[in-house]
Amino acid sequence: MIKKDDQDAKDYTKMSDSEKIKYLEKRNEYLEAENDYLKKLEAVVQKRISQQQKKNQK
Repeated sequence: MIKKDDQDAKDYTKMSDSEKIKYLEKRNEYLEAENDYLKKLEAVVQKRISQQQKKNQK
């Protein structure tokens, strides 16, 4: 089974410069969105941990 990353890497080496730019722009956009999501998720997790700690102190 070929991993998606391996397949992308092989395809990437065969891309033209303009295709590489488009690919990298899309990948960057995806990673920025993922990073934003993970920051929000971390905030939710920290809030829940804080609430649990307050609840356990009572």
